[in-house]
Amino acid sequence: MQPETLSASAAETYENCPARFHAENILKAPQPGGAAAALGTATHGALERFIVDELYLSGGTLADLHALFEEEWWKEFSEKIPNLYDDGKDMLETWFERNDFKGRTVLMAEIKERFPLEVNGVTIRLK
Repeated sequence: MQPETLSASAAETYENCPARFHAENILKAPQPGGAAAALGTATHGALERFIVDELYLSGGTLADLHALFEEEWWKEFSEKIPNLYDDGKDMLETWFERNDFKGRTVLMAEIKERFPLEVNGVTIRLK
């Protein structure tokens, strides 16, 4: 069995410890800090969309950012974990209040692309 997707950190894990890679990526063993990492993914996903979709230029509000977070949350979690969910909204509020985009343009944003990669006859889908 092989994973359908492979991140750079998973490839690094494989290089350092194939047994750990197997446990985490093939057996899907629970990992400590998994919820915190998923919260980071949901939060960054909301921020990325806020910037890439140019909501920051068109008068996007904190409510818009929270709505994006809500969508990203459900990609990472199967239920609402009240304290964790609230922490994510609070982080986004802090970020929103600290950033004033009036007269500014974002020149670059990281955009995730998914594509297959052939390695030694095995197709890996990077995430």
